[in-house]
Formats: sequence, C-alpha cells, structure tokens
Amino acid sequence: MQKDKSNTTSGVPDEQVALNGFHCLVVDDDEVIANAVSSMLRRAGASVQTTNSPAAATDICREASIDVLFTDLVMDGTDGLELMDKIRNIDNSVGIVLMTSHAAPEIASNASKHGANGFLRKPFKYEACLQQAVKALNHRREKLGLDIAEDVLVQLPL
Repeated sequence: MQKDKSNTTSGVPDEQVALNGFHCLVVDDDEVIANAVSSMLRRAGASVQTTNSPAAATDICREASIDVLFTDLVMDGTDGLELMDKIRNIDNSVGIVLMTSHAAPEIASNASKHGANGFLRKPFKYEACLQQAVKALNHRREKLGLDIAEDVLVQLPL
C-alpha cells in the first residue's frame, strides 16, 4: 500500500523541492544554526557554502554565482540588512532569506520592505526552510528572465 504523501497540517506536501543545481550561501554567526540550515539545504540537493562572517560572505558572492543567500539578521559587526544591501550591489538577482530569533512582528515587515525575498523565525522546520528557498529562488529566476522554480518540484526519496 502506498503512503499518502500529502501533509495537510502544514499545507506543504511531503514531496520536497529538489534544489539540485542551485548554489546557496548560509551566513550565521552561530555555527550550530549555520550547519543546521546548510544540512537542510543539502538534504534538498543544493550545493551549500557556509560562513559565520558577513565579510567572507561578500567575498564569496564576488567569486561565485550564488542563487540564494540565507543570512541571520543580527550578527557581530554587521546585520543581515546591511549584508543584504552589499550582496544586492554585487548581484541584485540573488534571492535572500533573512533568519532571526527575534519575535518582534515588525521585523518580518521591515525585512520585506528592505528587499528580502523570504523570512524565517528561528527555530524553523525543514519544510519552512524549503518554502523560503523556493520563494527566493523564484526571485532570482525572474530577475534572470527564467521561468519560476515551480518546475523544480519533484518527489525526493525519503
């Protein structure tokens, strides 16, 4: 008997998004969080680089083509909004997801107004991470004149 793959509680099917061929950069000064997010993205098939340094993140974006950036909002030396501006100056097509553990409701609104394509409140689940990755990836694909990422939806083996 085949298992029903729909997950009605989260509204997200258990069929996951294949991020094969896409390159993500995760920036968080908390190494545990950075590694957890990287693992989620790798599980979905993405190529992932991780750094805890916003300065290193800008260098990486200058040297490599990044599809989606996941960045913490609050870090030592700079914040995610500043980093987002620097990355957009390097490549304005990069999809950006801001992550934070701060609960103020205006943070998500401010992030969106500032140009973030996605927002995650820590802690978050795998499905939420993938939803935001696809949302940010759609931004990149639209900026590059490509079809939206709906064509990357496939069922991955569990």
